Amino acid sequence: KPRGFNQRRPMEVSEKLAYDISVITGSHLIAFVVLAALTAFIWFKAKKSILLNSYLALVAMIMIWLLAKIFKTVSPNETLRWFFIVLQYFGVQYLGYCLIIFAYVYVTAKAVPRTMLLVLSIFPTLSFLVVATNPWHMQFYSYFASRLNV
Repeated sequence: KPRGFNQRRPMEVSEKLAYDISVITGSHLIAFVVLAALTAFIWFKAKKSILLNSYLALVAMIMIWLLAKIFKTVSPNETLRWFFIVLQYFGVQYLGYCLIIFAYVYVTAKAVPRTMLLVLSIFPTLSFLVVATNPWHMQFYSYFASRLNV
């Protein structure tokens, strides 16, 4: 069992923490709904193109990050919480990658060459693997606390 992880013990929630969780979750949910509505509007109105697809990929990373952040905040145990932390970092790690692709397509009006896609994906992939494999090496989080750090 990885150090610092207690998979069965439910996390304690004080009254103040419960209030903080509701405020954080509510604000993130509002941001998610507004982003989803704006993206749906753009998707229905825009010409279907590589630019739209690259925009949708960028927004997808933001939505993954937001949803994972919400679920991490309300997770009832450490195992689920860790899963959503890893998912949250997936969205964060590939956000820059998708932004560069969107910017390239916006400026050039052409698809990104495959070799460029591959080279650009190396750093976010390696970075994400460090987070995902943390329970084995404890180099990202040296200790994973049982308290909710919202």
